[in-house]
Amino acid sequence: SFPENVQIARNVLMLMNVEATGTSLAVLAHPPTVHLRSMKRVTNILLDDGYLIYRDKTAAKKAGTYDVKKLIRHQAINWKLALAKEHAPIDVLRPTERKLQLFDEFLALARANGTEVRVLLLPLQPEYERETLTQQMRKIRSGFGVTLQSLCLKHGCIYRDFTSLSSFGGSKDEFWDGAHQTPENLRRMMNVLFGLPPARVVSSVPTDEAILEHRPKTTTLNSW
Repeated sequence: SFPENVQIARNVLMLMNVEATGTSLAVLAHPPTVHLRSMKRVTNILLDDGYLIYRDKTAAKKAGTYDVKKLIRHQAINWKLALAKEHAPIDVLRPTERKLQLFDEFLALARANGTEVRVLLLPLQPEYERETLTQQMRKIRSGFGVTLQSLCLKHGCIYRDFTSLSSFGGSKDEFWDGAHQTPENLRRMMNVLFGLPPARVVSSVPTDEAILEHRPKTTTLNSW
């Protein structure tokens, strides 16, 4: 029932050879010493409750040196270059029937187990969107939204289209890059998702800066 597993298995088998297997066995027999990275070299921090902080970006924003517009320009160029390498660039943006089928099954499973699901279509930073999305891409996104709405209606789920910042009182300045929003925009979006005014502060939580100054236990250091 999972045909994609065939491709995964094929890729795994292609990576297997005598040298790789020997190396793996040697590592299992004699695990390498773990060297913790200096916190100054870590760009992202994942806390034990699953909350992710962009350490370097948070520090730069606090210092007033974070240039999100420059980053967005670089992202837009890389996006265009990546699409140019695709044989059918527009087609890779369309959700496949198989993925839609799996999502449909997921919603059905959630409903069968009494689990509430809320589905969001997220926004892009407006300047990044203008630089990267063609009219055809916008139509694909719009059509995808209609499909999501239909599936949610079928399974009794809540669907919200947040592709427009005005739909949740978001700010174009509250983005880390072309696609990732800061906690302020996310707070506003979650408020609207649960039927509250965007500006309401439901619960006072420490800022990313405050968390970094009094850092709790860190379980994972991401280095991407």
